Amino acid sequence: MGGYNSGRWGGRPTVDQSHSVDLPLMFRRGWIKDHHGSGGTLTWSRGSEQCGSIGYTYMLLDDHDPTLTLNFTRTPNGREPETIKQVIQLAATKPEYGGRRWWMICPANGMRVATLHLPPGGDRFASRKAWRLGYHSQRIAGRDRPFEALFKLQKKLGCSEVAPVVCTGSRLG
Repeated sequence: MGGYNSGRWGGRPTVDQSHSVDLPLMFRRGWIKDHHGSGGTLTWSRGSEQCGSIGYTYMLLDDHDPTLTLNFTRTPNGREPETIKQVIQLAATKPEYGGRRWWMICPANGMRVATLHLPPGGDRFASRKAWRLGYHSQRIAGRDRPFEALFKLQKKLGCSEVAPVVCTGSRLG
């Protein structure tokens, strides 16, 4: 009973399993610029394989109705593909150190967030709280945390993940 990988599995999807739109990352990489309007494509990959993409356009030319529009196709289980156009409202705040910080307004609950997620089986992007998404680390049993740290280090070093051999037995006598 117990043992490696015997933590909580199943249940609700996690952030790690979802496609995410990270607005601060898009600004840092120059995909979105303040006082501009344009568009592009976001792609996601697992390892070296592409596992999803969406088109986006944004309008930040003035403070009236700033938006980020996501265009994507999803295929519900066994049904015809459907094209979805989701308009996300944006809001700006002024940090104390100057400048302007942009946020997305979650379409599901109206919260100001930096990242929106589309979990497996989901139909629209929404905040982590709206989807009730957990994190992978919350699903790991305490006794498995050292192995997760080992796997993370192996991945960082470019090695394949190899679980150490664990010997269990009973005492004789």
